[in-house]
Amino acid sequence: MKTIIPRSNISAAVVLPGSKSITHRALITASLASGTSRINGALRCEDTAQTAKALGQLGAKISRKGDQLEVQGLGMPRVFWRSSP
Repeated sequence: MKTIIPRSNISAAVVLPGSKSITHRALITASLASGTSRINGALRCEDTAQTAKALGQLGAKISRKGDQLEVQGLGMPRVFWRSSP
């Protein structure tokens, strides 16, 4: 077995991409909540864009500010009792 002895320490920051399933869940949960929610590190892809679009058609207000999604939720009763499209 070979032993590797490092010559110096390495210091680095690693940023991983967001998770598609967690982004979907966060968007849905934020849309059902009352008030404003901010989602950091949301994955940017076609699937999550379509989820945001569908939630927007139900009345949630979703905007992207840099690497953050801002969701103005409807509150659960308004989602389920909406009278017109």
